[in-house]
Amino acid sequence: MKKIFKKKILTGFLVASIGTISLVSCTRNISNDVTEIHQKAVVSINEFSNGTVNLLVDGANILPTSEGTYQIDLNKTATFVVTPNEGYKLFSLTINGVDISDSLEFTFSLATTYQVEVTFALIEEENGNNEEEKKATIQISEDIQNGQISFRNFNNPAEVELNSTIYIVYTPNKGYYLSSLTVNGSNILSSKYFVASEAITYTVSATFASSYDGEANYDYLYANTRISPSRGSQSVDIDEYYEPIRGLSGEALKNGLHQIIHEHTEYSYSALWQSMPKTDVDIDNPSKIIRTYEGSVNENGSSTFNREHTWAKSHGGFGESAPCGTDMHHLRPADYDLNRWRGNYDFGVVASHSSSNTQQSKSWWTDAMDGNYVGTGLNTTATVFEPKDEFKGDVARMIFYMAVRYDGSNGELNLEVSGNRDTSRYNTFNYGSADGRHGNFVDLYDWATSTIDPVSDFEVNRNNIIDQEYQHNRNPFIDHPEFIEMIYDKNYNGPGALNDK
Repeated sequence: MKKIFKKKILTGFLVASIGTISLVSCTRNISNDVTEIHQKAVVSINEFSNGTVNLLVDGANILPTSEGTYQIDLNKTATFVVTPNEGYKLFSLTINGVDISDSLEFTFSLATTYQVEVTFALIEEENGNNEEEKKATIQISEDIQNGQISFRNFNNPAEVELNSTIYIVYTPNKGYYLSSLTVNGSNILSSKYFVASEAITYTVSATFASSYDGEANYDYLYANTRISPSRGSQSVDIDEYYEPIRGLSGEALKNGLHQIIHEHTEYSYSALWQSMPKTDVDIDNPSKIIRTYEGSVNENGSSTFNREHTWAKSHGGFGESAPCGTDMHHLRPADYDLNRWRGNYDFGVVASHSSSNTQQSKSWWTDAMDGNYVGTGLNTTATVFEPKDEFKGDVARMIFYMAVRYDGSNGELNLEVSGNRDTSRYNTFNYGSADGRHGNFVDLYDWATSTIDPVSDFEVNRNNIIDQEYQHNRNPFIDHPEFIEMIYDKNYNGPGALNDK
């Protein structure tokens, strides 16, 4: 609704010897009403509000002599300055009925009696459409099949404040996965959020594709096109390695994988200085390593990295002791300061991607670190660390590996993935009684089962090297990321592991 404002009128009477008024950069014909001649020019300004009107003589402010009356020596140059208060603008300015409101400053010599009328108005009065009052409309397409999507932080449909961040929640039906996600035709599949920056309608559309139809199809979970899982010269090849879990799902698959990977060669924590340049080599530039949460950097031995426990060592209290504390499958090289900043936080989506949730002002921050955040979680009230997109899948697959490798048997710790989840749909494996817990489940599960960061050549190569040259066990969720859905989704009824019906 347009607001109505009562206009304030400023009236001044300017009296002096006969002359002309000279305006900045222009000349106007102002009708003269000669009354009397004085040795002084006199200016009287009535009371007004929402702005100021100053008179300057030779560049200096003059003060009223009495009752708002100004006296100016003849033959002096006077400047009439109009200044609206903050939030106001000059709405109208006339002298003897002539509009001169295209400027806020006028220089003149006094000649006769002038009647000045000034009106100040709120800036929003003129256009009647205050930017703060504008809203964006968000809605979900009505033709979505084989799954559901919703807004995490708003109802559907909804009017939202401009520049609101809109997060998408998606739930595929049994046997389907989210294959496309768009807003007004723009792809947001990798991020699953957008910013409603204009006062328009944003329509979110999604497509759910079948993950199995006779033959399981999990191609969307793989990004590697050159490197294949390989056990090298070991006596048992990949097919034989996973044969014991063929056809399994749910808890049986989790336990079966544990039996395959639980025995591995252990190394000391100090040995990681020598192994990491090999396990985390940049396959496109072997003179560099991939530092987690950051990317490719020059490799100068241990001087270039810290040893980051992806599963924070305090989440179970195993410190730097074998086997948990030295397991290469979750230990990654990292920048010293970035590693300290991550601390021991759970992983998850940070609710606000604002400057206050980054360390970009720090001298150690590099452009390659952009996209990492620490702050209150979107899906949990706890503080979480959100890695940049290209490491989200890596992190999730390492966390799920730890929960399978360490199940409390043989005197070892029991580690489980914890945090916010729909327990009617997803298995918990009694994580509340585990020795060590890491989360946040809903975010980690999303990162591991979506297209945000599929398995990469780097991960496959790293898995191969750890298996072939060091521990002689594998992270099964790099070889078969679909196993995560098969284990944790209570409603999964597709083919068993390794596409066995």
